[in-house]
Amino acid sequence: MASRSCANFLHLASGNLLDIPQTPRGLPRVMTVPGIISDMDSCSSNDGDSDVASSGCRERKIIVANMLPLHAKRDGETSKWHFSWDEDSLLLHLKDGFSPETEVVFVGSLKVDIDVNEQEEVAQKLLEDFNCVPTFLPHDLQKKFYLGFCKQHLWPLFHYMLPMCPDHGDRFDRILWQAYVSANKIFADKVMEVINPDDDYVWIHDYHLMVLPTFLRKHLNRIKLGFFLHSPFPSSEIYRTLPVRDEILRGLLNCDLIGFHTFDYARHFLSCCSRMLGLDYESKRGHIGLDYFGRTVFIKILPVGVHMGRLESVLNLSSTAARVKEIQKQFEGKKLILGIDDMDIFKGISLKLLAVEQLLQQHPDLQGKIVLVQIVNPARGFGKDVQEAKKETYMTAKKINEVYGSPNYQPVILIDRPVPCYEKSAYYALAECCIVNAVRDGMNLVPYKYIVCRQGTPGMDEALGVKPEYPRTSMLVVSEFIGCSPSLSGRIVGTNPALTNRGLPLERLRVLGGKEFTRVKGVDSTVAEYLLESVESILDQISCIDEEKLGCTRSLLNREAHRWWNTVKRGAIVDRLTWEYFLEVFKRKFMGEQYIEACKREFLDLVQGSLSVADYESKFVQLS
Repeated sequence: MASRSCANFLHLASGNLLDIPQTPRGLPRVMTVPGIISDMDSCSSNDGDSDVASSGCRERKIIVANMLPLHAKRDGETSKWHFSWDEDSLLLHLKDGFSPETEVVFVGSLKVDIDVNEQEEVAQKLLEDFNCVPTFLPHDLQKKFYLGFCKQHLWPLFHYMLPMCPDHGDRFDRILWQAYVSANKIFADKVMEVINPDDDYVWIHDYHLMVLPTFLRKHLNRIKLGFFLHSPFPSSEIYRTLPVRDEILRGLLNCDLIGFHTFDYARHFLSCCSRMLGLDYESKRGHIGLDYFGRTVFIKILPVGVHMGRLESVLNLSSTAARVKEIQKQFEGKKLILGIDDMDIFKGISLKLLAVEQLLQQHPDLQGKIVLVQIVNPARGFGKDVQEAKKETYMTAKKINEVYGSPNYQPVILIDRPVPCYEKSAYYALAECCIVNAVRDGMNLVPYKYIVCRQGTPGMDEALGVKPEYPRTSMLVVSEFIGCSPSLSGRIVGTNPALTNRGLPLERLRVLGGKEFTRVKGVDSTVAEYLLESVESILDQISCIDEEKLGCTRSLLNREAHRWWNTVKRGAIVDRLTWEYFLEVFKRKFMGEQYIEACKREFLDLVQGSLSVADYESKFVQLS
């Protein structure tokens, strides 16, 4: 019997809002699934008990995503299509996590349009040469599905952007939702062509295919089905504004396992299931489970990482070493700052440029000494927002170069072209600072890649002319609002992308404090930097002016903090005096309840302003 969890919106895919032609079925099936009717519109004639076991097949993983991990190029002379693996694709790297005996089949669309009369030939070639099964969506459906519903509705919403008015987002369109469901149905057809339901595992990726599990569960009740979301999942207050919120939640719950990058994203999903579907979850032995129509749906936190072996092998390529030397010569005598982002409104590229402009304005001595190289990956959409973001980026870069540049110097260099992996690795290895300041992002692997490449390899050290025993000094600036930020807490600089007018803590301390802070900075800069950040994070919310912040920080630095740190250094084992140890002990000492109570009056005395002492006391307790 079919799962009851599939029943609510299957009829939507068989509606007449869009005239969807049947996709070619000339592919030889890897195996035949008896009892499956190929036309999914005939739902009444199918039930979950039609899964029939097939023997003699080894274990397979079917990875389903919107796009196949392939590059496609047509030969100008023969007009034949040529395909190659996309080495940068995360989907391709997933194969390395499976055992060598596991067969991996990819199902998804190509990045180019294939003529209808060529589709059967191309599908045959991809299956034989790459074990890929292409889904050929009609052009009109592809446009409504991807550029319409995915990019106009899901992508902004999952990144906390609401369509409050027509200028900032399109109103919900049922036609686009219909296209989304219809496209997911075509993906389901392709999976059904190649699946062995009793032995294969189906792994669906990202927000483009969130109702695909419903179609698969309808026809194969015992299918082993997983889903992984690569983007953020918004809080329930944001997600509940989506008119089809329940349908998408129920679609995901037809999986056996749902994976998220971070606990926050999983927590938001569980909160939506509780508030909108009335479902409760249980946590047992490290697993989170939801009971849904008699099945247990497991929720896992599975942060994505980088393939260190692949990165190191790229670093050792001769082409990488050659590009490193070219970049070194190009920026000789300058500090290289690196940014690598997609052209997207949520990546914060223009905010990064504004911060560089502010830095050059406040520190004229840096002009001619620093260069920001911003690599812009091609946009994944073509909407109005993308065009506006691109226009703003180029205008800001042009303005900075005109004001602070010279005939032989450009402080901002935009690279707006496809950049091969070896060239990106060369920039990673050379940059002394990498900035990732997205205003909202799923995981973002750029910080991980920078760390790996910056550490270098013997081959890269030789190309750079450095000795391995002398580690490179680097700075990594990461937005607080991306998935990788919590895993990198430590020696990175966390930042709020919106605060473009701030310099580094010690630079602010030097500009504001003048001679008063010379002694403290010279004795122990780590104490000054950490304490200034801690005090500002509280006082910013009380709208203190810079002089008031300075007074609060000075009173703590000049008396207790420096004296305490000297005491710790005298009594601690030398090997334990690391930055992590300092943070741990410092927080315990200076951020505890007793210390807050003792310092409360000191802050209140220094920051009077227009509020009463009682008002300030209430605010300070709340913020602390």
